[in-house]
Amino acid sequence: MASFNSCTFSGRSGTDAEAKSFDSGSAVAKFNLAVDRYGKKGDPRPAPLWIRVEVWGKQAQVIGDYVKKGTQIIVSGELSMDEWEKDGKKNVTPTLRCNNFTLLGGDKPSGSPMSAKKQQPDPEEDEIPF
Repeated sequence: MASFNSCTFSGRSGTDAEAKSFDSGSAVAKFNLAVDRYGKKGDPRPAPLWIRVEVWGKQAQVIGDYVKKGTQIIVSGELSMDEWEKDGKKNVTPTLRCNNFTLLGGDKPSGSPMSAKKQQPDPEEDEIPF
């Protein structure tokens, strides 16, 4: 039986996305995503699951421009476990290599281009009798 690695998460960005371009022309954007999880019975509010998200290529610039702390987003891609050692302690972080994302509506972080649009009434809308 064949296996595959595909994950989709919905949550809020815990950090502003950091975008970086390389001399080769490629780009990467990284941010932390907070995903709700179920805790033990009786926990009033369990701690979120934190996932590191990396977006490569042309989509990295969009992520860098629009994903700010608190942005709601759906991401999908391949999950990997990044391991490193610091001060003699082994650390592991789940990292999603994102190949598709959807920015969700709702509260938009201040300072984002999406929140800068002025809400102007539609003149034709005022003429609708219902």
